[in-house]
Amino acid sequence: MWLLALGAGALLRGDLRRRACCAAAAVGVLLGAVAAHRARGSCAQRLPVESAELTLRSVDPGPGSGRVAALGAGCHGVVQARWPRRDTVAAGTVARVTARWEARRGPLGRADGTLVVERVHSTSGRPGLVARSRSAMRDAIVARFGSHAPLVVALVMGQRGGLDGELRRDFAAAGLVHLLVISGFHVGLLAGWVALGVGVIGLPRRWGARAGALAALGYAAWLGWPAPATRAAVLMAVLLIGRWRQRQWRPDGTIGSSAIVVMLLDT
Repeated sequence: MWLLALGAGALLRGDLRRRACCAAAAVGVLLGAVAAHRARGSCAQRLPVESAELTLRSVDPGPGSGRVAALGAGCHGVVQARWPRRDTVAAGTVARVTARWEARRGPLGRADGTLVVERVHSTSGRPGLVARSRSAMRDAIVARFGSHAPLVVALVMGQRGGLDGELRRDFAAAGLVHLLVISGFHVGLLAGWVALGVGVIGLPRRWGARAGALAALGYAAWLGWPAPATRAAVLMAVLLIGRWRQRQWRPDGTIGSSAIVVMLLDT
């Protein structure tokens, strides 16, 4: 509270730039308090470490690992789950399982871990359109690329659970492990190709910028708004919209805008 009081005093006495900085600091403190409160009720904090029956909704299609939401567990948020190899669970499916939580500390000491699914008892539910499209994309990749499918799934859909340890070590040794996380390279490539395609068919350049921005944001939404892809999509959208409106690009404002969006989605 004393930080807020100091910020309020600076707002009353300082110039415009100082007021803006103090306002941003006050908002950051408030959002941090909200995030800390919500973190105490997250599934990463509350899932049982002993084997227990849970109801899960799959966000990513199986097999391997992917994001899930625990239903009726008294917590919120998605966590990473590892499915049995013999079970393939489509995205958007509700599954009754026996699972245990393997906890670990994430970045900055945040609660993290993996939900290890020991047995799938039953599946039900009708997945939505986006969930069905994720499952269809994974099935198409598996059918087309065979043994190389886990790598393609990681590059296109951001699911790295199917990659074997040796391949991960090879990427790390080559300094290319960042390619396995969907971020600026992937989003920029998609937005650039869309904008180029719009120009090739003869439409005005401003339509290409709009289409590229929509493609970047749509891709991040299709993935489920993971933080790296969301940051890159917002950066790309702000850059392309600024170009369309003939505005001067400022790196600090663009990066700040993307950080605010990611922070709001995370809280």
